[in-house]
Amino acid sequence: MTTIRDVARDLDLRVHGQSGAEREPNGSDRENPDEREEPVTPNLQPLHILEGHTDWVWRLASISNCDLFVSGSDDGSCRVWNARDGCEVGKKMDHGGMVFAMVVSRDGKTMASGGNDGRVVVWSLDSREKIIEWDTESEHVWSLAMSQDSHTLVSGHGDGIIMQWNASTGDRIAGPYKFHDRDVITVSFSADDSRIASGSFYSGDIRVTYSHSGEDVIPPFKAHNGGIPSLVWLPNGQLVSASWDNKIKFWDTSDGSLLIATSLGHTRSVNALATSCDGKLLASVSSDQTARLWSTTTHEQIGPALQHPTSLYSAALSSN
Repeated sequence: MTTIRDVARDLDLRVHGQSGAEREPNGSDRENPDEREEPVTPNLQPLHILEGHTDWVWRLASISNCDLFVSGSDDGSCRVWNARDGCEVGKKMDHGGMVFAMVVSRDGKTMASGGNDGRVVVWSLDSREKIIEWDTESEHVWSLAMSQDSHTLVSGHGDGIIMQWNASTGDRIAGPYKFHDRDVITVSFSADDSRIASGSFYSGDIRVTYSHSGEDVIPPFKAHNGGIPSLVWLPNGQLVSASWDNKIKFWDTSDGSLLIATSLGHTRSVNALATSCDGKLLASVSSDQTARLWSTTTHEQIGPALQHPTSLYSAALSSN
């Protein structure tokens, strides 16, 4: 049983069982008549509907090796939930400003949050207390990524800048790099931490750089006809992108051959992606009000789409 968690603008979190930023710019949510529409199952009910946040929920992240996950919201809080019973676990973590970005360490011991106030806060997931916080001295923190050893954080900002930080001390260790014209709404470490991929709010360009130097692995390339809100790496080194052009694409960034496959099915903006621990499954959520599962081998949709009453903006897959 794979569990998909999704969030939407109706403030509810929904947990589904499946076998096997600023709002979007005008025009990004239009239906594309060329897209293939897969079947939607209206009668498949969520396992739980989780209530507690009082404003939009932008981010979800699973905690490794357990049934817990974290949510981050415009209400300024991050909350921990149990996917099995739908209950909130422990006290909430008050970031302060709106939470636009969130990442959980691989060992599940810490997490980091960022938002409209330009701060990054690192939290203990055991005590729910702040470990350290710092001012990035840049615009909104739209995105965060953490290295596999939990030592390094990467932040993407509203002014198109990317920076790297020591997660224990808050010291800046690389950057600022002006990689994009505007809002960097997704950053992602490769599985071996050697590369960082980034995408921006309005541009359809992807930037892949070496984490140790900031130099380009390959030249920046036009990946989509719309903003790129989500990028994830697979264990095999492939990069997967989601876009407001309704498409999911798989890329080989190792030798410049680039596009491997395009997965079609969503009829509106694809807002977030999440992968299983083994990289075999990909989850996507969209403004077409569906969550979908995909095979990263065949690039085909697995089973029917999961219907939600409103647009979806974040997703996480359970560790099992």
